[in-house]
Amino acid sequence: EDKYRTLVEQSLQGTWVIQDMRVVFCNQTFANMGGWTVDEVYSFSPEEVTNIIHPDDQKRVWGRFRERLEGKQLPLTNNQLRAFRKDGSIAWIEYDARRINFSGRPAMLISVLDITERREAEKALRESEQRYRQLAESAPEFIFIIDKEGKVRYVNSSGAREFGCDPDQMLGKSVMELFLPETAKRQWENIQKVIQSGQALLNSETKVIFPTREVWLNTSLVPLRAESSEVIQVLGIARDVTERK
Repeated sequence: EDKYRTLVEQSLQGTWVIQDMRVVFCNQTFANMGGWTVDEVYSFSPEEVTNIIHPDDQKRVWGRFRERLEGKQLPLTNNQLRAFRKDGSIAWIEYDARRINFSGRPAMLISVLDITERREAEKALRESEQRYRQLAESAPEFIFIIDKEGKVRYVNSSGAREFGCDPDQMLGKSVMELFLPETAKRQWENIQKVIQSGQALLNSETKVIFPTREVWLNTSLVPLRAESSEVIQVLGIARDVTERK
């Protein structure tokens, strides 16, 4: 028991045990997450325990809490919640709750991780992606992303318009089936050069035959890498330079 307690006390996860809506155990990590002392957490009333959870999440979280306490086996889904810190600020928490016996009686062992920074980073990333998507969609250039198999993973509205369809209709289609054979072969060879070399291919001017018309394009292809630095996709930006020809 002493070894287990030491492990729990030194854990990076916050751990607390609730019995009869009172805290009967918590580790220092849990107290630190909320800005309390351990003694303050132990002194929480049942009402304070309830209200540590954001009002919008209470019905879901405490409803599942009661069901687990009754012995029901519930899948661990939607296991994120908002909780209040001592200073009134809100933290996003990822949790795992299990029924245990504590001093011979049913209780709930709850392990928690503060994922506030992760949520904020994910939100910032989504907003950034949305801004860049809006820029791409409003651009007159043809913007596209092709994967290593030669399939379309993204194309903006300007590019899809040349094929007489919506962008969603082009996703998953291969370069070889979108263009006439000669054009397709040339396009795919250039994309493969970028994938294999890892180097961008800039300002290549070629004549391209679309279903809608024949145009001259100035195209730049740029490698997109995974965290391992492997090139997994190619970003293309093509500008119509027909009038210049």
